[in-house]
Amino acid sequence: MHRLTRPVAPIVRLGFAAAIGGCVARPAAPEPISSASTVAGSTTTPAIAAPADHRIAAGEGHTCVLRGDESVWCWGRDSLGQSRSEAAPAAVPGLLGVRSLSAYDAANCVVTRMGLACWGDDLFGQIAMPPSRQFYPRPELRRAPDGSVDQDGVLGPQATCVLAGGRVECWGEIGSSHVPGEDSRFGPIATGEQGVNPITGWRNSPRRVVPGIDGAVQVAIGSEHLCALMPDLTVRCLGSARHGQLGRVERDLEAHHAAAPVAGLVEVVQIEAGPRATCARTASGEVHCWGSNLFAQLGVGDASKLIAARTVFPGDVDPHDRFSPVPLRVEGLPPVRQMSVGVSHVCAIGDDGRAYCWGTNEGGQLGDGSTERRATPVAMLNVEDAVDVAAGKFGPTSHTCVLLASGKVRCAGHNRRGELGRGGPELDPTPADVEGL
Repeated sequence: MHRLTRPVAPIVRLGFAAAIGGCVARPAAPEPISSASTVAGSTTTPAIAAPADHRIAAGEGHTCVLRGDESVWCWGRDSLGQSRSEAAPAAVPGLLGVRSLSAYDAANCVVTRMGLACWGDDLFGQIAMPPSRQFYPRPELRRAPDGSVDQDGVLGPQATCVLAGGRVECWGEIGSSHVPGEDSRFGPIATGEQGVNPITGWRNSPRRVVPGIDGAVQVAIGSEHLCALMPDLTVRCLGSARHGQLGRVERDLEAHHAAAPVAGLVEVVQIEAGPRATCARTASGEVHCWGSNLFAQLGVGDASKLIAARTVFPGDVDPHDRFSPVPLRVEGLPPVRQMSVGVSHVCAIGDDGRAYCWGTNEGGQLGDGSTERRATPVAMLNVEDAVDVAAGKFGPTSHTCVLLASGKVRCAGHNRRGELGRGGPELDPTPADVEGL
């Protein structure tokens, strides 16, 4: 997730959502909150009012964590400079005063006192615009066309969005057909002209303003859609509706270039997106998800609430591909204070300090000691006093890492690329400490 945030009056210290925070001065990196906070004018538990800024983030085969001294340490796959070290956690040099971070695929972005800095994969121009090389091995500040430093931003699958002067501006790719020269019908941002998508052409698309979401306080980027949390704590989405990504019933399942409200969602304080699914956390700690359920990532045990994709789309469709065009509440969770949406699974931190996950589990990423797919939440083993969670983004064989109040990090799942931060088997479904932190 890929989401970005800025403070909004009704929410105390609302922060960096997939991924990152707003264009204003920001507080120091958040520590576990022990006093009550105010949400929408009423006193709530600190668990519900905790900031959305992430202190731990996971890509497709690497993980990064923000430590108490505001330094960032990464480990796992380092094919494009994204982790700095495959063997053990290593500090990322050149970063000062980091407030929050995000990761997607093989790239990272962090919010620092000086502004937004990113490094790693730039194949789709998601880091630099205009792009100058395939990857960036060290963090570099992102600059707007006028030369000013971007203050906040969020990574998506192949795109980055920033908050700039009350507007959302994005570049890279969202929703392309992934074939050069073909129409990009599913992109969330377009002029309305058939086949023209000024932000998401094949790749290396120029920086563009996303229409209809001015004033957004968080943004979550999917592969073919984009959602924004608005100042009134509602959510608006645009892009493809083919898998229910827009959170509303649409007769036209192709591209929707005008943002419109997600059905029935109010008092939302956090949004996170995977490629074709989105989840929202409310001020009361509920989690509601919509979009594709191909990997059971909606957390719905009752399949009758879902639409079978093969009944809507002709041709060769995965028989397990089901979706919901409207938000569905994830049952079986305590009040949630933080969440993370991956490609094939979702995890959340409850106000009891435990981590709960659901979805595909082929890599053991749910951390319940098994590799069984879970349609509803299960508690991760060996996790207490958790403050943040990162769901990896490597499809059905992924990983999950949890940041504890003590500063320790525990990870479970696929470990072929060293993403668990320890030696041992290529797959470990039981969470254990990252070594060297």
